[in-house]
Amino acid sequence: MSEIKDARHLIEAAFSRARQSGKADWWRMAIPVLKNRLLQMTNREFSETAYGARTFREFIDMQTETLRVEDAPHPGFVVLKSAESEFEAGDATSRRVPDVAPDLWRAMLDFSSGNKYVWDESRRAARQAVEGEDGLTLPSLTREELDTWREEFVREHPPEEEDSANLVDVWRTKRLPTKALPPALQKVWSSYLKGKVQARLTSWFAENHLAEPSREEVSARVGPPDQQVEQLRRFVITCVGRMTRQELEDLRISPAVALRAVKG
Repeated sequence: MSEIKDARHLIEAAFSRARQSGKADWWRMAIPVLKNRLLQMTNREFSETAYGARTFREFIDMQTETLRVEDAPHPGFVVLKSAESEFEAGDATSRRVPDVAPDLWRAMLDFSSGNKYVWDESRRAARQAVEGEDGLTLPSLTREELDTWREEFVREHPPEEEDSANLVDVWRTKRLPTKALPPALQKVWSSYLKGKVQARLTSWFAENHLAEPSREEVSARVGPPDQQVEQLRRFVITCVGRMTRQELEDLRISPAVALRAVKG
């Protein structure tokens, strides 16, 4: 029993070091990384055989009170159970980055269209500016600024495994979507991006002496899934209404959508 207790303390110390290093998801670690940390902490004297295990995986399987094992993706991960409830299931309210209203999110990240967005105080919402309109222009992100945020994110959350590092590098340099990141980093990046966008908006509202949308306003605009779909549909219809003939001719509609339209 004392050996198991010592193993638990050693494992918890390894995760504690990961936390102190600033690793965002410190409570989740690749199995080979955990072994390397245990070796580093013990001047390479750690051996699973000292705990009655023939392999490191067998040693991991013995720590059921301390660790939860995830076999996929390769090479497998372990999660510190004492931290899991805090960071994966619980305490979401206090740690969750506030939602950004859909209209503000679109205004901040729609850099590919070249559209300009203004803040409509009467509607308490962001909208696309009409041609020649002068108004409070929102600080839409540029592609280059997003590149900088990606670079900062990678510096702050360096992958520990070579395979993950390669995926992250391709995601960064080729400007790929979030799903191209390793699974362990996808939620971390989404939260990071949301936080950066929110901070940029907060600063802009303060500089222009405007009241930032409250959590209640944002929640009302986010709405249930069906309402979000309807908001998106209205937005698409608005875009189509502003398209030139060439843009309309270049528009691509899937066969399934065309068939539904024909059938009414």
